[in-house]
Amino acid sequence: MKRLTERLENGVINVKYASQHETAIHRLAAIEDILGDEYDLDRLRELVQADREGRCVVIHPNSVTDDDYKIICGKINAEDIHLGKMRNVHEKHK
Repeated sequence: MKRLTERLENGVINVKYASQHETAIHRLAAIEDILGDEYDLDRLRELVQADREGRCVVIHPNSVTDDDYKIICGKINAEDIHLGKMRNVHEKHK
């Protein structure tokens, strides 16, 4: 998705085109709908960075664990995944 804003050197945030103000507001609302009322931007930044670096894995229910989907970010040992040792990995690799 194309970025709608730019941060100027003086710290001011600018919507790139005046005609996109409403689009920017709708996109922000959609993002907040996904994140909910309480969210940590630093944690979100960490997750995005881990995903970009290929350090996130989504474990589907019943494929390795009997629990819900797991999103794992951090040091992941492929052998552990193969051998089904991923239960509680979100605690192990915090």
